[in-house]
Amino acid sequence: MMNSLPATPLWTRLCGYSLDAVGAELPFSRRLARDNGWTHSKALRAITEYKRFVYLALTAAHPVTPSDEIDQVWHLHLLYTDSYWNEFCAAVLQSPLHHTPTDGGNREGKKFYDWYERTKHAYATTFGIAPPEDLWPDARVRFGAASRFKRVNTKESWVIAKPEILTSKKLQQRNFVAAAAVLMLLSAVSCSVAASQHQQAAVSIFLILALVLTPIVIAVLWRVNASRKKIRRRRRQHTDIGGVYIGDVGGSNSASDMSSTNAGFGGEGGLFGGGGASSGWDGGDSGGDSGGGDSGGDGGGGCGGGCGGGGD
Repeated sequence: MMNSLPATPLWTRLCGYSLDAVGAELPFSRRLARDNGWTHSKALRAITEYKRFVYLALTAAHPVTPSDEIDQVWHLHLLYTDSYWNEFCAAVLQSPLHHTPTDGGNREGKKFYDWYERTKHAYATTFGIAPPEDLWPDARVRFGAASRFKRVNTKESWVIAKPEILTSKKLQQRNFVAAAAVLMLLSAVSCSVAASQHQQAAVSIFLILALVLTPIVIAVLWRVNASRKKIRRRRRQHTDIGGVYIGDVGGSNSASDMSSTNAGFGGEGGLFGGGGASSGWDGGDSGGDSGGGDSGGDGGGGCGGGCGGGGD
């Protein structure tokens, strides 16, 4: 697969746009790295991938969905309202781009799962390379473990990784066999000890108890595991496979006329975010001034090497 980059005015504008304000003590990319526990290098790569996602949002002929990593860039960018609406949407995209949470439910989950797969396919087709796996993981990861993040104050709380035995499905399945083996081993040892002490009656009683309790313990463990799986399935159904918040983004064949934005996916103007945009939207009248101080500007670094294909 050959690396190719779009030769379009939109892509040129995206490459020339920096989210890092010149002179800011905490520029966008540094804050992104801090908030997500990433290296600065990874944050810069994520910003490049965000630009690629946005390009697909405006040019693909179908709705698109970002990875969780790219969604974090989008979430943070939305906080810089002046930069996002008055600079990014108005001048760079020349079209509004809304971010709307999912309505939840199993149907929504399946829909976004499909959109994510189609987005990755469109990425490969448009840019001539497969999306980087660490920033665009497999859909099963995207809508599984990657959607279980919680906001934690690390100054007050420790974050300790769970042992693999508690997180690996294969190891969980082996736990049942291991538990049974341990019980049988303990039974055998106890019987041996009792026999050596000439306590035949105790041996018989313990052996009977072991034979009775072993299948009961296995059944209880199996039941607990099945209940946990059932609870996880219910959570996915009620939180869109793990509680993802995704922008319902529709593709567009033209990003040059902001007044032509229509309410429809994949149409001439495209619908961004499910709510659409009113005709004649003017980026200069949208957005506020809060939090926009450190984003935007003409400083370098926002696109990195990714716009030229080297960032991946």
